[in-house]
Amino acid sequence: MDASPRRSDLRLVLLLAAILGALALTGFALSLPKVEPAPRPGEFDTNDALALLSRVLGDERPHSVDTLANDAVRERLLAEIRAMGYAPEVRDDFSCRAMAKYSMTACARVRNIVFRAGPQDGEAVMLAAHYDSVPAGPGGADDGLGVSVELEIAKIFSKAPPTKPLLFLVTDGEEMGLLGAHSFVRNDPLAGDIAAVVNIEARGDKGPAVMFQTSAPNSADIAAFAKGAGRPFSNSMMTDIYRLLPNDTDVTEFLPKGYDALNIALGDGLSHYHTPHDTIANLDPRSVQHTGRQALGAIRALLNAPAKGAEHEVVFTDILSRFLLTVPQWLAGAMLLVGLGAAAFSYVRGGGARPLRASLAPPAMLVASGVFCWLAQKLVALRPEALYWYAHPLAMEAVAWVSAALAVIVALKFIVDGAGRQRVIASAWFWFAAVGAAFWFIAPGASILFAPALLVYAIGVAVGMVAPAAKRWIEMLAALLVLIVLAPSLYLSEIMLGGGAAPAFAIVAALIMVPAAPLVLGEEVRLNFAPVIAASAALVLTVGAAFFVPAYTKADPEPMNIQYVVDADQQKAEWVLSGPAGEPAPRALSKIADFKPTDIAGLGRRRAAAADYVAAPSPSVAVLSSAATTDGGRRILIELHMAGADMISVLMPKEAGAVSLISGGETDNFGGDGSQTLNCAGRACDDARLEIVLKNAEPQDWRVLGIHFGLPESAAALLAARPDDASPIQTGDATIVETKIKI
Repeated sequence: MDASPRRSDLRLVLLLAAILGALALTGFALSLPKVEPAPRPGEFDTNDALALLSRVLGDERPHSVDTLANDAVRERLLAEIRAMGYAPEVRDDFSCRAMAKYSMTACARVRNIVFRAGPQDGEAVMLAAHYDSVPAGPGGADDGLGVSVELEIAKIFSKAPPTKPLLFLVTDGEEMGLLGAHSFVRNDPLAGDIAAVVNIEARGDKGPAVMFQTSAPNSADIAAFAKGAGRPFSNSMMTDIYRLLPNDTDVTEFLPKGYDALNIALGDGLSHYHTPHDTIANLDPRSVQHTGRQALGAIRALLNAPAKGAEHEVVFTDILSRFLLTVPQWLAGAMLLVGLGAAAFSYVRGGGARPLRASLAPPAMLVASGVFCWLAQKLVALRPEALYWYAHPLAMEAVAWVSAALAVIVALKFIVDGAGRQRVIASAWFWFAAVGAAFWFIAPGASILFAPALLVYAIGVAVGMVAPAAKRWIEMLAALLVLIVLAPSLYLSEIMLGGGAAPAFAIVAALIMVPAAPLVLGEEVRLNFAPVIAASAALVLTVGAAFFVPAYTKADPEPMNIQYVVDADQQKAEWVLSGPAGEPAPRALSKIADFKPTDIAGLGRRRAAAADYVAAPSPSVAVLSSAATTDGGRRILIELHMAGADMISVLMPKEAGAVSLISGGETDNFGGDGSQTLNCAGRACDDARLEIVLKNAEPQDWRVLGIHFGLPESAAALLAARPDDASPIQTGDATIVETKIKI
């Protein structure tokens, strides 16, 4: 290959530009097909599923657990199920669930719906989704998507019953804390008859259906998914990383029961998640079709699977969403070691000047990519919006990619200059393998993103012993495989994690570029300053674009609740804006009230302004009995009084030493440091009785919050002034009445 620095400059710039273009086009390459207007009999009918969902959600008002709106949704849901010829049953239970990692316990009355297709006896495959929504949104995608998919699949099996039991579970109270699933696994007699579950969720309303969680070991789960998925979007790195995160879905409750599990969700369209924008109109029909096909294929594969024997752990990845590549976990580890050894062997034989520099360049590229992007992100973050990437995520993604390209070029120019190309290539693959091996100890599932390309590279090294010219082509094929496997993973990560993780994206982008960049250089690596200047200019332009594009739009609004917070004891009130921390209040709202950053007990750092006090009924907690425990603490029976609120929060101080809650004969241990928040939502919480075990026998000041969904009439001006690019989220706009009680 020509050693001319000028030609190397041009080749390198063109190669990195091509990789950047491939990254930018990944979303288009993985785009979903149009909805089939008339699918074949027995296949998923998207239009029918959306029609079913429209009838179930009716006027699309929010329908959180144990509300009149949720009652109406449940009745319409039951009517649709009965119309298919099933006999659904409603499981009515008051459910409490402790979440130790959040120092929180949630309670509500839940009504799960169960019905069956096929034989009534024997181990069943289960399809699950939830039908409640958050108070702020109608749940068109979360989890209207799951409801629509479940109903359409139930309709298919009503016409062609399976030969094995198929259970449909539609849970309630998921948004409150997985309460319906918790009730199912604890109390439902059917919970002991489940072999495998497919759960449908949504964290957005568009994009591909991503299979992001399995049971462990996972060989039976993945065999079914690979057979039935059609166009899979998944990899085992994603499932391993999810295990390390605090996120929960109903599957969190199913896994301890030993079910094989496939958890499938949408992840794109986060700006509509848990907001009034989560409507059927915003739910992409292509995403419904893709989810339905994934779920139906997986259910059929699980129903037809042979009797399960001993399972093992596999690693897997989709290849451009066309098929699922699956290998045993141990084999992926072996492939990593083979690639690492081949790279070390090739490095020793590579020859050329400056071997130490050649060995240090790849890690320098990875570190520099993260540093460059971190510095660029700091500049972009000087703008006032905390979620500056929210409406235009591609801007920060471009910053990450160009930071990676600049890091690669700078390392090649200032570290590798004059080194032998073969050693640089071998070093690139050695460090690529080393990163894969490091991931092996953190998230072994990530090994599949490295192992295939390393195996191809190792083959190239072996072939190069007898046919040196062929080695270069095999190295190019291995570098192309890195792009094919890692680019979709980077795309999905960017969707799920958002622009705040841009430095991590930059490192992954550099990881894609590292094996490819040296291939286009001369036998002795030499570059001019032109590529450095070009990449620096590109980074300046992308940072400028990320700084000036709107952070929020009407279609992708800032998450912001308006709250009227009343201190009933002090007879004071405040207007409070929740939302991204550190942002100033919108100008239109500041003209009405003088919002300033304020620390509010129980709510955290918020923007608050003084408000006229209007007396409101205070929630309360009555202690019906108190008994000493053998360790010097006490066991109290309390009764909640909502005073008209939709939800009550009881904040127990650390000094109380809260140990556990007892409800319906079930004990939930709190864990944590003794502080605990008890949330109870819905009508059944009024006069609900719960037992709590405390370490401290001395009474303490407990704070009690009554949360009313909605605002008083005096909020009309603020509501009218809220910008079009801001929207309620989660619990939504609310009136919060606080009081202190000695317990």
